[in-house]
Amino acid sequence: MKMVALIMSMVLSILMPKLYEAVGVVCEDSVTFSDDYLPSSSMQNVGVYVGPNVAISGNYAILGTHREGFQDLHGGRDQGKAFIYHRAGDNWILQATLMGKDVVKYDFFGRTVDIDGDHAIVGAKELNNKNSDGYAHVYKRTDTKWKLVARLKSPKRRSRKSFGEHVVIDGEYAAVSAPGDKSRTGSVYIFKQAGDDWLFQYELQLESQTKPKRFGYALAICGDYIAVGARDAKVHVYYRSGSEWNKQAVLNTIEDCDDCYAVTNISISEDHVVASRKEGGANIFKRTGSKWQLQTVLDHDDYPDLHEHIMPSVSIFESYCMVTGKRGTVYVYQKSITGWELKTNLKIEGLFGRESQAVSISEDVAIVSTYNGLFSHTAGQTAICHLSHAGWGVSTVLELPDIVEFDGIGSNVSISPEYAVMGVCTADIGDSVNQGVAHVFKLSNGKWDHHAVLRASNGTSHDMFGVSVALSDDNIVVGAHQTSGAGSAYVFDLSKTRLEQQDLFGRSWWRGEYFYGSSVAMSNTTIFVGGVMMNTGHGNVHESLVYNKKSGHWTEVSPVSPNQGNFGTTHRQGGMRICISEDYLILTHNNNGSSLTVFRKRGTNWKQHSLIRQNEQQQGNRFGNSISLSGNTAIVGARNHNVRSKPEQGMTYIFERSGTKWDKAARLIASDGDAGDCFGQSVSISGDYALIGADYHNTNGNRNQGKAYIFYRSGSAWSQQALLVASDGQALDYFGKSVFISGDFAIIGTNSGKAYIFQRSGTEWTQRAVLSADGATD
Repeated sequence: MKMVALIMSMVLSILMPKLYEAVGVVCEDSVTFSDDYLPSSSMQNVGVYVGPNVAISGNYAILGTHREGFQDLHGGRDQGKAFIYHRAGDNWILQATLMGKDVVKYDFFGRTVDIDGDHAIVGAKELNNKNSDGYAHVYKRTDTKWKLVARLKSPKRRSRKSFGEHVVIDGEYAAVSAPGDKSRTGSVYIFKQAGDDWLFQYELQLESQTKPKRFGYALAICGDYIAVGARDAKVHVYYRSGSEWNKQAVLNTIEDCDDCYAVTNISISEDHVVASRKEGGANIFKRTGSKWQLQTVLDHDDYPDLHEHIMPSVSIFESYCMVTGKRGTVYVYQKSITGWELKTNLKIEGLFGRESQAVSISEDVAIVSTYNGLFSHTAGQTAICHLSHAGWGVSTVLELPDIVEFDGIGSNVSISPEYAVMGVCTADIGDSVNQGVAHVFKLSNGKWDHHAVLRASNGTSHDMFGVSVALSDDNIVVGAHQTSGAGSAYVFDLSKTRLEQQDLFGRSWWRGEYFYGSSVAMSNTTIFVGGVMMNTGHGNVHESLVYNKKSGHWTEVSPVSPNQGNFGTTHRQGGMRICISEDYLILTHNNNGSSLTVFRKRGTNWKQHSLIRQNEQQQGNRFGNSISLSGNTAIVGARNHNVRSKPEQGMTYIFERSGTKWDKAARLIASDGDAGDCFGQSVSISGDYALIGADYHNTNGNRNQGKAYIFYRSGSAWSQQALLVASDGQALDYFGKSVFISGDFAIIGTNSGKAYIFQRSGTEWTQRAVLSADGATD
């Protein structure tokens, strides 16, 4: 039977730490680990919470990434996943990826996890999803396969919205907390295994409360004992007798704490409970018979002051106890005759002091996870530690698969009648992680051939070269929004026999969070490079740099910036979205605005001309998350628009210019649209044809495979002409994440390492090529 419980820190979504660099792992006690222990490129992804959700049991470990994809350039998803690793000799191998049942964005699947023997449990609190309830998913292992066998839900209506905040499992019992129920008093629900079913058995509650205590904000289980934490710095211990669970003790981690409102992280093993303390360190309580008493205070005061309600993470197993400290430090204590003695410090170096951690220990192995911050370059690190004759040391850093939404090739695409270009912003070049590349394909004799790979001449780690691309005539422009922390853009000349970088748009004095290059646009001899100047003291100011080509050289002219000034908040890397056609330019400056800004070219400068307004504004519909312009017609995506009773199905708008006014001409809706499709995630328009991506559409039974739609204008009426689906599409491809249409060709990007080219003949659209880094196939 497992003697370990999952410990989990509060979610750190309120924090906005600075961007950090990935670093190596070392163990103090004069043991140094080489660069072989650096996380792989897949662990350097932006917007994935690698931890603080971890648990370990014998030869199996589970890791939750509950905010997977939180910070991509197209907006957060917070859908989440969990990964199970198996120990094979000295190696830990990824054995399964868990994604839950009917899990959608904002579900926070993987927010809390636990594992015991052949069973794992994953919570999905659904913090932001107001249309459904929280769940806990139970998986069972048979050989190397993990199968979902139960989906636990709250038996009480009042607890549904917070059900799944914490989950633990041990033997034939599982417990799920709901600390944020209707009255915020909190409850813990205990389920018992009956074959492959898990049946509700018992509810734990505080006897009486004068104020909300959020009972269940921490949870641990071991055999017949359950320990429950609340926001009063107390630990409530329950003991099972038959089918009932009776309270045995209330342990105080802080004296006289009725009003201190502090969360305690806890772990239980046999006759010991460890509870973290707000000022750092932890208290260990020991049971003798049915009596619990404070045995030892583990005193180290270096835990960072992240937030007044957050404490260190703790885990205890038999004679060892681990407590997290600041900057990646984990303190290891060993039980002795006189109490508990500090044996060693394990440290993941180089992180600033504002990361959350989780730790879980089982027998001679432990798992330690750090989180680098919501807007960090890196996703955090998760290390496996082993106990040997030399003591505890870090032996392995777990490698995650590529899971961030814009992580795959084809996430950023553009096409012309002769060329196609795809950005791969997270490609590694040698030792340079996330430096990025762009792949160019050329149409020759009816086939698309891999033509060139574009790289930045001054590229380094985390530049994200390829995060945006644009193609026009004989030039390609590629954005790299993280270059030197400020961003830049690069121009390549397609007329040359060998594609070489022609120009670099950047300024030596750029410093800080500008994110130039997060969007780019090109039309004939003009290039626009969009960015957002963060934290200017007046909010986030948006600006597009403008370059004109003259005599073969690119020269900067006056930048374009809407004269409304501050446009409020934006996603950290969202920048602005830009589209251009002839003498008109449209900028969108945030994802929830009610209007877009139109500029018109006057000589060599661009002057603000008018606004495109959304008269039927729907809160949070992300109007302007994607835009495209062709002549006097603009198409605007609102991917989170609620269509009738289907939330976030998505909608797009067509606007046409008449003089200085832009009037709404049509609203486009997918013929087979469903809730959560995000129709309008990407849009492109060329003449009388519009291409729209719905990357979250469930296609052919495959969740989030994605789909794209062609609409055609006849006179003034728009109608759906074709549905585009990848010939080899699979679940989680996100086909339609990016789209581009030019003439008779359409290109659709995915997250699966591929992009697809379709060609029109009459009213039929036929797939002509599948593009990847390895080349093109029919």
